[in-house]
Amino acid sequence: KRITMDTGNSRRVVEDLLPLFALLDRFDLALAHSHQRRGAWQNIFWRQPLPEAFPQINGGIILYRQNREVQECMESWKRAYHEAGFKWDQITLRELIWNSDLRFYVLPPEYNVRYAKYLEVWSKDEATPKILHFAEFYDEAAAIAGTPTRRDTGVWPRIRRAAKDIRRRLKLQG
Repeated sequence: KRITMDTGNSRRVVEDLLPLFALLDRFDLALAHSHQRRGAWQNIFWRQPLPEAFPQINGGIILYRQNREVQECMESWKRAYHEAGFKWDQITLRELIWNSDLRFYVLPPEYNVRYAKYLEVWSKDEATPKILHFAEFYDEAAAIAGTPTRRDTGVWPRIRRAAKDIRRRLKLQG
Protein backbone atom coordinates (compact mmCIF):
# COMPACT_ATOMS: atom_id res chain seq x y z
CA LYS A 1 0.00 0.00 0.00
CA ARG A 2 1.13 3.52 -0.63
CA ILE A 3 0.89 6.15 2.07
CA THR A 4 1.57 9.85 1.77
CA MET A 5 2.10 12.75 4.12
CA ASP A 6 2.63 16.35 3.08
CA THR A 7 3.80 18.79 5.73
CA GLY A 8 4.33 21.74 3.37
CA ASN A 9 6.51 24.72 4.10
CA SER A 10 4.75 26.07 7.19
CA ARG A 11 5.40 22.92 9.21
CA ARG A 12 8.45 21.57 11.00
CA VAL A 13 8.71 17.94 12.03
CA VAL A 14 10.51 17.77 15.38
CA GLU A 15 10.05 14.10 16.29
CA ASP A 16 9.87 10.76 14.51
CA LEU A 17 6.54 10.37 12.69
CA LEU A 18 6.90 6.71 11.84
CA PRO A 19 4.34 5.67 14.53
CA LEU A 20 1.71 7.72 12.67
CA PHE A 21 1.71 5.39 9.71
CA ALA A 22 0.33 2.49 11.76
CA LEU A 23 -2.92 4.47 11.84
CA LEU A 24 -3.31 3.83 8.13
CA ASP A 25 -3.68 0.11 8.80
CA ARG A 26 -7.08 0.99 10.30
CA PHE A 27 -8.07 4.44 8.98
CA ASP A 28 -8.24 6.15 5.58
CA LEU A 29 -7.40 9.59 6.97
CA ALA A 30 -5.79 11.05 10.05
CA LEU A 31 -6.30 14.79 10.58
CA ALA A 32 -6.16 17.33 13.38
CA HIS A 33 -8.94 19.61 14.59
CA SER A 34 -8.71 23.28 13.87
CA HIS A 35 -7.38 24.97 17.00
CA GLN A 36 -9.57 28.02 16.57
CA ARG A 37 -13.12 26.80 16.98
CA ARG A 38 -14.96 29.80 18.43
CA GLY A 39 -14.44 32.44 15.75
CA ALA A 40 -17.11 33.49 13.30
CA TRP A 41 -15.57 31.84 10.23
CA GLN A 42 -15.03 28.54 12.03
CA ASN A 43 -18.78 28.09 12.28
CA ILE A 44 -19.71 29.02 8.72
CA PHE A 45 -21.64 26.32 6.91
CA TRP A 46 -21.26 25.43 3.27
CA ARG A 47 -24.39 23.53 2.22
CA GLN A 48 -25.73 22.17 5.48
CA PRO A 49 -25.55 22.93 9.22
CA LEU A 50 -23.28 20.59 11.17
CA PRO A 51 -23.05 19.96 14.91
CA GLU A 52 -20.69 22.22 16.84
CA ALA A 53 -19.22 19.02 18.31
CA PHE A 54 -17.92 18.20 14.80
CA PRO A 55 -15.52 21.13 14.35
CA GLN A 56 -13.50 22.05 11.32
CA ILE A 57 -10.46 19.99 10.48
CA ASN A 58 -7.15 21.74 9.90
CA GLY A 59 -6.09 21.10 6.33
CA GLY A 60 -2.41 21.63 7.13
CA ILE A 61 -1.67 18.16 8.47
CA ILE A 62 -3.32 15.27 6.66
CA LEU A 63 -2.15 11.67 6.71
CA TYR A 64 -4.00 9.52 4.18
CA ARG A 65 -4.12 6.21 2.39
CA GLN A 66 -3.61 6.30 -1.32
CA ASN A 67 -6.89 4.64 -2.31
CA ARG A 68 -9.81 5.43 -4.60
CA GLU A 69 -12.14 6.67 -1.85
CA VAL A 70 -9.59 9.10 -0.43
CA GLN A 71 -8.59 10.27 -3.90
CA GLU A 72 -12.24 11.00 -4.72
CA CYS A 73 -12.65 12.92 -1.45
CA MET A 74 -9.53 15.00 -2.14
CA GLU A 75 -10.72 15.79 -5.66
CA SER A 76 -14.18 16.72 -4.32
CA TRP A 77 -12.55 18.93 -1.72
CA LYS A 78 -10.47 20.70 -4.35
CA ARG A 79 -13.55 21.36 -6.52
CA ALA A 80 -15.72 22.34 -3.54
CA TYR A 81 -13.15 24.79 -2.24
CA HIS A 82 -12.89 26.59 -5.58
CA GLU A 83 -16.62 26.52 -6.29
CA ALA A 84 -17.72 27.60 -2.79
CA GLY A 85 -15.50 30.68 -2.87
CA PHE A 86 -14.57 30.63 0.81
CA LYS A 87 -11.22 32.04 1.86
CA TRP A 88 -10.61 28.94 4.02
CA ASP A 89 -10.56 25.36 2.77
CA GLN A 90 -11.59 23.92 6.13
CA ILE A 91 -15.26 24.82 5.68
CA THR A 92 -15.76 22.47 2.74
CA LEU A 93 -13.43 19.79 4.13
CA ARG A 94 -15.52 19.55 7.29
CA GLU A 95 -18.73 18.89 5.39
CA LEU A 96 -17.18 16.48 2.91
CA ILE A 97 -15.79 14.37 5.74
CA TRP A 98 -19.12 14.53 7.58
CA ASN A 99 -20.94 13.17 4.52
CA SER A 100 -18.32 10.57 3.59
CA ASP A 101 -17.96 6.94 4.55
CA LEU A 102 -14.22 7.38 5.05
CA ARG A 103 -12.77 6.02 8.25
CA PHE A 104 -10.90 8.87 9.87
CA TYR A 105 -8.97 9.50 13.05
CA VAL A 106 -8.48 12.84 14.77
CA LEU A 107 -4.84 13.32 15.69
CA PRO A 108 -3.93 14.59 19.16
CA PRO A 109 -2.80 18.23 19.32
CA GLU A 110 0.93 17.43 19.47
CA TYR A 111 0.75 16.42 15.81
CA ASN A 112 -0.37 19.90 14.82
CA VAL A 113 1.03 22.44 17.28
CA ARG A 114 -0.24 25.74 15.94
CA TYR A 115 1.04 28.14 18.60
CA ALA A 116 4.30 28.46 20.51
CA LYS A 117 2.37 29.02 23.76
CA TYR A 118 1.68 25.26 23.98
CA LEU A 119 5.41 24.57 24.03
CA GLU A 120 5.66 26.69 27.14
CA VAL A 121 2.87 25.00 29.12
CA TRP A 122 3.00 21.30 28.20
CA SER A 123 5.01 19.13 30.54
CA LYS A 124 6.80 16.05 29.20
CA ASP A 125 4.03 13.92 30.75
CA GLU A 126 1.30 15.79 28.88
CA ALA A 127 2.52 15.87 25.30
CA THR A 128 5.68 15.94 23.24
CA PRO A 129 5.33 18.12 20.14
CA LYS A 130 5.71 16.19 16.91
CA ILE A 131 4.84 18.75 14.23
CA LEU A 132 5.10 22.51 14.67
CA HIS A 133 2.68 24.24 12.31
CA PHE A 134 3.33 27.93 12.84
CA ALA A 135 2.31 30.67 10.44
CA GLU A 136 5.73 32.16 11.09
CA PHE A 137 7.36 29.22 9.28
CA TYR A 138 5.33 30.02 6.20
CA ASP A 139 6.42 33.64 6.53
CA GLU A 140 10.04 32.52 6.76
CA ALA A 141 9.70 30.48 3.55
CA ALA A 142 8.00 33.44 1.85
CA ALA A 143 10.82 35.76 2.94
CA ILE A 144 13.41 33.39 1.46
CA ALA A 145 11.40 33.36 -1.78
CA GLY A 146 11.25 37.16 -1.73
CA THR A 147 7.48 37.43 -1.30
CA PRO A 148 5.67 39.62 1.26
CA THR A 149 5.21 38.22 4.77
CA ARG A 150 3.27 39.06 7.90
CA ARG A 151 6.20 38.03 10.06
CA ASP A 152 6.10 39.15 13.68
CA THR A 153 9.77 39.34 14.65
CA GLY A 154 8.87 39.42 18.35
CA VAL A 155 7.81 35.78 18.31
CA TRP A 156 10.89 34.41 16.55
CA PRO A 157 13.25 34.24 19.53
CA ARG A 158 10.59 32.28 21.45
CA ILE A 159 10.06 29.85 18.58
CA ARG A 160 13.80 29.30 18.15
CA ARG A 161 14.23 28.68 21.89
CA ALA A 162 11.26 26.28 21.92
CA ALA A 163 12.56 24.33 18.91
CA LYS A 164 16.04 24.14 20.48
CA ASP A 165 14.50 22.90 23.74
CA ILE A 166 12.48 20.24 21.88
CA ARG A 167 15.62 18.98 20.13
CA ARG A 168 17.48 18.89 23.48
CA ARG A 169 14.65 16.97 25.21
CA LEU A 170 14.45 14.47 22.38
CA LYS A 171 18.18 13.77 22.63
CA LEU A 172 17.83 13.23 26.39
CA GLN A 173 14.93 10.80 25.88
CA GLY A 174 16.71 8.89 23.11
